[in-house]
Amino acid sequence: MTWPANGSENWNDAMKAHVEVSLAADGKVKDGAVFSTSAAPVVDAGVANKKYVDDTGNRWVKFLGRTSNGACTIRANSGVASVTRTGTGKYTLVFTTAWGDDDYVWNGNALKNGSSAFVEGDNAKDESTVQTTTTLYIETTSAGGGQVDVDCVWVSAVGNSA
Repeated sequence: MTWPANGSENWNDAMKAHVEVSLAADGKVKDGAVFSTSAAPVVDAGVANKKYVDDTGNRWVKFLGRTSNGACTIRANSGVASVTRTGTGKYTLVFTTAWGDDDYVWNGNALKNGSSAFVEGDNAKDESTVQTTTTLYIETTSAGGGQVDVDCVWVSAVGNSA
């Protein structure tokens, strides 16, 4: 492959000469749809899809808070089966598929009456029980540190797939 020189061709054409990839409607690389016109390595569609499209190492949820115990309304999610309020500002998230281990990392944010609230691990649990391969226990707190019910919560997690 030769790179553009003196404006005789553009970078887009040069890259197309290197690798062309056909995608299916779902964004996955079609089997046998990776072509190379150079000696560069050929991408395996299965590997590309696993890493960049089917990556199950990411989980996230946006849910509405409640003022009474019970199932929360999930507005959007990936990999979260349910969210349940178990007490003032306490929520249990259940993942659709178990993690490969319980060392995933997570973060969250919450909103109450237009102001930010905090999301943290459930203080009634210790490090070894606040998150398991299937469940995450969180609580929402005010700036003063007390547990509060909130309007909306966002949580995302990244870790090793099972």
